[in-house]
Amino acid sequence: MTTTPFLFSEADIGRYRRLESSVRLARYGFDCYAYAMVAAGHIDLVVESSLKSYDIAALIPASPLPNAVLVGGAFVLLGFMLKSALFPLHQWLPGAYSRSPNAVAVLLAGSGTKVSLYALSRIMFGVFGVSWLVAHQVDKILLILACAAMLFGSLGAIQQTRLKALLAWSSIAQIGYIVLGISTLSEAGLRAAWVFMLFHAVIKGGLFVCASGLPSDRLENLPGLAQRDPLRAACMTLLALALLGVPLTAGFVSKWLMLQAAWDSGALLGVIVFAVSSLLAVAYVARIVLPIWQHSDNTQPIITPPTIRLAMLLTTAAALIFGVWPGPVIELCQRAAEALL
Repeated sequence: MTTTPFLFSEADIGRYRRLESSVRLARYGFDCYAYAMVAAGHIDLVVESSLKSYDIAALIPASPLPNAVLVGGAFVLLGFMLKSALFPLHQWLPGAYSRSPNAVAVLLAGSGTKVSLYALSRIMFGVFGVSWLVAHQVDKILLILACAAMLFGSLGAIQQTRLKALLAWSSIAQIGYIVLGISTLSEAGLRAAWVFMLFHAVIKGGLFVCASGLPSDRLENLPGLAQRDPLRAACMTLLALALLGVPLTAGFVSKWLMLQAAWDSGALLGVIVFAVSSLLAVAYVARIVLPIWQHSDNTQPIITPPTIRLAMLLTTAAALIFGVWPGPVIELCQRAAEALL
């Protein structure tokens, strides 16, 4: 549903590249729901027709047609991989994030893929169960995909020349971080994944707010931003550092929890790739932060609407507050993970 107004707003703008991204996003969204609905119907038909009950979570292990349930599970995974832009089904995300109107970009960055990943985790653990996932090596599949996403997204972000495109590609890497937590099939991993979702929504949403209203989002035009709009420069710097995971920010808390969960679960490959991806993040975050504070001959002030300034301040404050007081969010996610598992 959220892709429909996006499509029409882009059509009104009349720019071919943006309209192309809108159509691509809508197409992938419809594909995702088609796969999910086929999977849900397939599993329901197999389980209900053979065991005469709708308690799917309890009856999947006893199903007389395990291969049919496996096909349904594959469709579920494929559908949510599309919707969450998990590598290698991420093609729609860079164009949709970087070419969309500012308000839509903030919405997509803050909640678009997170909702799908949350739904995936609920279905994986609440319907199929840990034993079924382990038996069919879903944890290993997700681990490999997460590692690929972390590396591919970080390398892609380094190569970008536009701010929104850089932020979009970094989201692919951060989706990999979230899936790494889910792949551990543990309470700690699920808690870390959900904390990461919430904190990343605040940080990345705030960065897209900061990127909105700029005369140009080309990185080569960032020098002098601190002179032209000090508040925007300060907020963008703090949010970028939070995205990197600097201590005393929400990004540090979420990354630390994720690293602990991966290490405790024995996912050594995930820990190594996580560390490499975090080092690569230093490179693309530096391409944002350093030019902002460089001197430039262009000193023309940037006029920012009060609502944008308020959004920048609120997201920056949240990223800092949750960095020093993350307890309530962590506890909430911990209780939710315990209830699901």
